[in-house]
Amino acid sequence: LTLSLNLVLAGVLAPLVEETLFRGLIFGSLQAYFGKWTSGVLSAVIFSGLHFQAYGFFPRFMLGMVLVYLYDKYKSLYPAIALHALNNIVATLIAASLPM
Repeated sequence: LTLSLNLVLAGVLAPLVEETLFRGLIFGSLQAYFGKWTSGVLSAVIFSGLHFQAYGFFPRFMLGMVLVYLYDKYKSLYPAIALHALNNIVATLIAASLPM
């Protein structure tokens, strides 16, 4: 039950909310002021920083940049949501398989 709940929260809810916020709202709003790539970097920094894990900052920053690229390339949040969901599901399954 716990694993199922974690998969729903991390694999479905978090990607929907975070992609709408970070790519849709933040990246979309910053583009009017800074252009595509500066806005991409800024939104990826905010995305990574708000996860509050110093050791994971760079990998999350890179993920944020890939998600910005997908959003910009396809002009849709769906590809970014799908990749974000896949990332979170894999991470959740790996974490669940580790011994406590």
